[in-house]
Amino acid sequence: MASMYNHRTAAAAEENAAFLTSANKPFQVSKEEVVAEQIRSERASKRRKVCICLVLFAVMVALFLGLGLGLGLGLKRSSNESGSGGKDDPNNKMTANTASGSLSTTISRTATTTATVTNSVTSLSSTGSGTTNRPTSTTSQSATATVTSSNSISSLISEQTFTKAVEQCGITAVAPSTIYQTLNNGFSKTPIPGGLSELALLMGQIAFVSLGFTFTHSQPCVGSTYPTPQCPDGFYYSRGYIQLTGEKNYRAAANALGREDLFVDPDLVARDPSVNWAVVQWYWTSTVQPLLASNGYTLAASTQAMNGPKECGPGKTIASDRIKYVQCFQQQFVGASDSVTTC
Repeated sequence: MASMYNHRTAAAAEENAAFLTSANKPFQVSKEEVVAEQIRSERASKRRKVCICLVLFAVMVALFLGLGLGLGLGLKRSSNESGSGGKDDPNNKMTANTASGSLSTTISRTATTTATVTNSVTSLSSTGSGTTNRPTSTTSQSATATVTSSNSISSLISEQTFTKAVEQCGITAVAPSTIYQTLNNGFSKTPIPGGLSELALLMGQIAFVSLGFTFTHSQPCVGSTYPTPQCPDGFYYSRGYIQLTGEKNYRAAANALGREDLFVDPDLVARDPSVNWAVVQWYWTSTVQPLLASNGYTLAASTQAMNGPKECGPGKTIASDRIKYVQCFQQQFVGASDSVTTC
C-alpha cells in the first residue's frame, strides 16, 4: 500500500515538473505563420497605397475640370471681341444714356441703312430748311494729315469752328461745347499727332459707334451677367461712346486708367461721363493712333482699327453710316474727304 502511494506521488511530481518547465519556455511561432502574417501585412499596405492614389487622382481630375470650365468661360466671353475696344456691330440695339440725361429712344441700326433716331439726332441728310448737314458727294482728294507731336485740340481748331462742324454733321444730343472741352481736356497730355485729319476720324468714328453721342449701352445686353448667344460678352458687354467690349478690354482700361472699380463695375463706362470720355481717350491713343501712324490718317485705316474683323477684308464693306459721319467731319475740318471707302 505504501509503495503504491509512493509511486503515484512520484508520477505527479514528474508531471508538475514537466508543466513548470514548459510554462517557462518562450512562445513559439511556426515559420508558416510568420510568412502568412507578412503576406497579410504587404497586402494591407498595397491596399492603402491604392486608396491614396485613387484619392489623389480624383482630386487632380476635379481641379482639371474646374480649370477647363473657367478657361472655357473666359474664351467664350472674349470670343466675339473684335480688334477694337468697342464692338461696332451695326445690328445692335442700344439704349440712350448721355452725359446730360437718359434718352428712352431705342433704335435698330444696320450696316447698309441710314440711322434714324426719333427726337434725338437730326438727319445727316439735307434738312427741310435747305441747310445741308453733309456734302452729298465726296472729292477724289484724300484728307491729308499734318503730323506733329504737340497738336492739342485747342491749337488745332477753335470752339466756334468745332461747334459749327458738329452741328453740320447732325450731332445734337450733347452740346458741342461739352464735347470740345472734354476732348481738349482728355487729349491735353496725349495730343492729336495727325492734326485735323485725325480729329475728323476720331469724331466720325465715335459719332457712328454712339449714333450721334446718344448711346452708351447695348440694349439687348443690359443686365447681363453671363455670356449668352445674344450677348457673348456677358457682364462685359458694349458700353460708352467707344463701345468698350469684352473682359480683356475692360481689364486693360481699368489698369491703364488706375480705376479698378471700372472692372468691378463696368457700367461706370456708361454711367459716369468722365469715365466714358477717359475710356475714349485711352482706347484711341493706345490702339487707334499707332495704326493710323503706320497706315495713314484715312477712313480705311481708322475703321480697320475700330472694327476691322467685321468691316474690312474681301467681301466686306464699311458701314454706310460710318462712312457718312467720317466724311462729314473730314469735309468740315480739312475741306476734303476720303474717296476710298473700303479697307
